[in-house]
Amino acid sequence: MAQARPEIANVSGTAFVTASFRVWGQAGNPPLYDDPVTGLLLDEGALAAAREAAKKFPHAPDMIRLRTRYFDDALREAIAGGVTQVVILGSGLDTRAARIGGEGVRYFEIDNPETLAYKEHTLAANGLLPHVCYIPGDYVAERVAPMLASAGFNHGAPAFFLWEGNATYLPTQTVADVLSQIGQCAAGVVAAMDFMHHQVIARSTGHTDLNDYIDHLARMGAPWVSGFDDISPTARDAGLQVHGQFTTAQLSARYQPHVPLNSPLFDYYSVCTLARTPPAA
Repeated sequence: MAQARPEIANVSGTAFVTASFRVWGQAGNPPLYDDPVTGLLLDEGALAAAREAAKKFPHAPDMIRLRTRYFDDALREAIAGGVTQVVILGSGLDTRAARIGGEGVRYFEIDNPETLAYKEHTLAANGLLPHVCYIPGDYVAERVAPMLASAGFNHGAPAFFLWEGNATYLPTQTVADVLSQIGQCAAGVVAAMDFMHHQVIARSTGHTDLNDYIDHLARMGAPWVSGFDDISPTARDAGLQVHGQFTTAQLSARYQPHVPLNSPLFDYYSVCTLARTPPAA
């Protein structure tokens, strides 16, 4: 029997909109990345919700496309460097365990039980059985380390943490707390995340289309509440060092220098890679 898709509402529902943008983002010559898996999780209802969101903020699909390429690259680099544990917080419809995988690499995905069950069932129905442990629950309320420990995570081995599309929905202090938890979860940590800039949250960018999109998300029950112009101080307080911080405008110049950006909004959305190395023996 088919697993019912969760309703497209609140933060969990934005996973379907984001996944639709990720699928659309493969357009391009050449495409920035290859994702033959995510489309399996989408139906017409999800695509219709994404089309409505894109009307409110047509730059969102490009922002998702650029961050997808950045996070794919960061993950592949970590795996090439010997990481065999990958943790995805608030994973939603992330399909990297199935489409990137990695020899001997085990994935741990934390999200609400309905979304994880839907994804696991749908992937299995399509013959995809990635090496992933699905952990249903709320990583903010239940804390990251104990949730991972209960799933067999090895805290003595290095790990890559992906925190994509989550931080903006959480209060600033919660973001700082989660980063501290990430930094303490493993012997060596590399983490990648995205964040909006404070001006976006303060509605001081001067772009009414961005404000309209924020209102649209709030009506969905998924308001944006935190922003950082520079993640470095927060990361440092969490015991993490910034190894790279880029606006999506900078990512566009790196990945697609021949494609002009039609809006300065890409200067207000950034990605970064953070790291904590284990102490020398």
